[in-house]
Amino acid sequence: MRPNSASALPGLANGATVFAASLARGLRPPPRVTVSQWAADKRIVGAESGSPHPGPWDNDRVPHLVEPMDCLSFSDPSTHIVILGPAQSAKSEGGVNLVGYVIDVEPAPVLIVLPSLDEGKKYNKTKLQPTIDETPSLRDKVRDDKSRDATGSTALMKRYRGGFCIVTGANSSKGLQMISARVLIREEISEWPFDVDGRGDPMDLSEDRLTAWRQRGVKILDVSTPGLAGYCRISANEAKGDRRRRYLPCPACGWYQQLEWRRLRYLDEDGRRVPAHFRCQHCDGRIEHHHKLAMNRAGVWLPTYVDDDAVNDNPAPPACIAPEMIDVWRGRSPRGRQPSYAFWAVINPFTSWEDLVKDYLDRKDTPSKLKTFTQQKLAEPWEETVDVPEAQLLVKVTADFPVRRLPPGAAILTGMCDVQGDRLEWSVYAWGPYMSGWEIDWGVIPGDTTLPGVWEKLWQVVRRQYPNAAGKLWPVDAFGIDSGYNSNQVYMFSRKAAHLYATDGRAGALRPALGAASPVDVSIAGKTLKGGAQIWPIGTHPMKAEVYGALGLTLAGADEHGAFRPGALIYSKLRTIEHFEQLTAEHLVKSETDNRTSWQKRKANQPNEALDIAVGARALAYHVGAGWLDDAGWRQLMTARQAPPPAGHADLFSTALAAPSMEPSPGANAVRPEDAPAAEPAPPAPAPAATPLSNPLLALANL
Repeated sequence: MRPNSASALPGLANGATVFAASLARGLRPPPRVTVSQWAADKRIVGAESGSPHPGPWDNDRVPHLVEPMDCLSFSDPSTHIVILGPAQSAKSEGGVNLVGYVIDVEPAPVLIVLPSLDEGKKYNKTKLQPTIDETPSLRDKVRDDKSRDATGSTALMKRYRGGFCIVTGANSSKGLQMISARVLIREEISEWPFDVDGRGDPMDLSEDRLTAWRQRGVKILDVSTPGLAGYCRISANEAKGDRRRRYLPCPACGWYQQLEWRRLRYLDEDGRRVPAHFRCQHCDGRIEHHHKLAMNRAGVWLPTYVDDDAVNDNPAPPACIAPEMIDVWRGRSPRGRQPSYAFWAVINPFTSWEDLVKDYLDRKDTPSKLKTFTQQKLAEPWEETVDVPEAQLLVKVTADFPVRRLPPGAAILTGMCDVQGDRLEWSVYAWGPYMSGWEIDWGVIPGDTTLPGVWEKLWQVVRRQYPNAAGKLWPVDAFGIDSGYNSNQVYMFSRKAAHLYATDGRAGALRPALGAASPVDVSIAGKTLKGGAQIWPIGTHPMKAEVYGALGLTLAGADEHGAFRPGALIYSKLRTIEHFEQLTAEHLVKSETDNRTSWQKRKANQPNEALDIAVGARALAYHVGAGWLDDAGWRQLMTARQAPPPAGHADLFSTALAAPSMEPSPGANAVRPEDAPAAEPAPPAPAPAATPLSNPLLALANL
């Protein structure tokens, strides 16, 4: 007789029992883990991510992200979550935690879209890959990076059992094709283009990738700082949601309220600086920065959307709420709206309130810097309002300085030519730090612009060289010619030298100063000809706003030392009112339908050549380095292009830039408004190049 298995091997469990228990465990549904729980249990923040707090993820450090992360869990019915927040506030980490949760808990395809492919590579290098490398549960599941093995992972495609994670850019339609995903993470959508490769809006293209998974349940996460009002995607998406705001309890009375920028106090009744603080809206108790973290940990998100229903039975929460009423307001019905969150740097664990105030005081008087503060710290879209200076005021703040000279405060030269049927109008600007600019040369070349005569004269202009204080001559770094009129003549002229740019003004608030060039010259086979003409698109919308912002600084005039404010545009006293009327010919008009803005002439038929020339010269200055050189770069360039400043001139990096003083006897440099400056005696022409310079800084140094 076969012995009983249990008695033959004492201590060994019955096989049937083991099998049944294992089967039961396999059939049991997995525990419901939320994204925030997964992060707290398993996420390891890698040191390579640049985080000041590497190591295990701690929800208590960013308590305001817990609820948004939990809405991203597959157990939550929400499908589209929006997070609008300031820069450097860990808001993107919620998306990284979502990816880890998907890989480890419920594998599925994930698509992550950044504004560009380069940004996608940076995202992988600083956020995604360090998390995978440091988190054991992810490192064990994501296949190794084997670029030659189709089954392995790559920098932009992570493979794991049950799915993959692809990182791509919104600027390429190819990256948004032939992919099906259950999870879509869209980063910095305010920087996305509105059309990609002529195939439509990348927001729509990316969302189409979810079609096959919609019945299983999908997740969309939009994360971004805001952009320009009227064009800001994250603000528009946040407004469609239930608009949740962070309510924090007062440390004195416990009443809940939002901490708003307009309520942050940093001056006493006598206007003296005091430590930044708030006052409770209920008890007027003082709320200090050291209360911030504890308040945020006890804070709640409340939906604040305004119900469109005519019957107001669902009001938005009040500004201040008693502790016993907070759960009532938390239970407010979203009425079909998806969760959308907005917060600003007041609760950012990495920013102090004192730093916020200092940042504001440093930037408030410069529109471009205030714009950055508004978007990056207050997390509000920038309302584009431009004050157009009056020509009568600008003509009163012109300066006495020697024209056709490189001013001591400048190191870059750009020119621009406007083409009309019967003339060419041009100017040359000198640029220094902070985009401070001087118009140092200008003129009008009359004649039929379809004939070669005027272009031969312009060729003499673009070859001019300008002496610095020590007498050393420097050529213009870049000279643009508007190709909107008599385009073929402009293309032909631009082929003559590498520093000549055929340009084309493009409308649109989100365009760069100077975009990527498009080839004009092609072979009979349709191939681009090397060294042929190219069209360079100028973002006229933002450049006009910058010109008017700079003119606002000009209006402040020179101080007692003859110094204008950094960033001002400085014009010679030889310029008349007609020039400034052209310079201020347009204004910004806001549409009543979509809140977008466009530039229009203030008066019909008002000439605006001076404005177009200033815009083009400024865009080219950005292109050759004026907009992105740091202090060290400027110093290096100034060493190459300037002799030591004469005694009495302001230091290059002092709080103001001195305008050069007028020479006692300008002689041939005396430029009358009605007469173009006389040409320099036979200036040597710059050596032409076959193609545009690939490294502007090498051309600028020219050592």
